[in-house]
Amino acid sequence: MWYFTWILGLGLALAFGIINVMWLESHYAFGTRNAEATRERFERYRDRKRDRKRDHQRKGR
Repeated sequence: MWYFTWILGLGLALAFGIINVMWLESHYAFGTRNAEATRERFERYRDRKRDRKRDHQRKGR
């Protein structure tokens, strides 16, 4: 009987992912979100994370 819960959980996770993508695409389509600004924000976060990792590795030596 555990497999029913497992399959329902997978279905719920899949539905949540699809709804999330549809919501994001609708925000881009209706102009409430700017793709370039979102990309820049993610790149800044990635660079900060990379710098923190590099600093942590330098301190460990």
